[in-house]
Amino acid sequence: MQDGYSRFEETAHRLAEEANGQVHHAAEDAQGYVHQGLNNMSRAGSAVAGAIRQRPFVSLALAALGGALMAVSRRS
Repeated sequence: MQDGYSRFEETAHRLAEEANGQVHHAAEDAQGYVHQGLNNMSRAGSAVAGAIRQRPFVSLALAALGGALMAVSRRS
């Protein structure tokens, strides 16, 4: 009976270590995706800011057109 308990305990410890490794790996992946997403949002924001600085009137006209299209789509 003691031998069976020892095997069960070994198996439980091994599975716990494997599960811990998988959770840790998944957490690292998730953290990487969050950082990548924030980096992409930062670059997009910088691109929009640069476009507004270079061509403010074109940017204003595009924003007005986009707002008008959104208003029309909400009415429908």
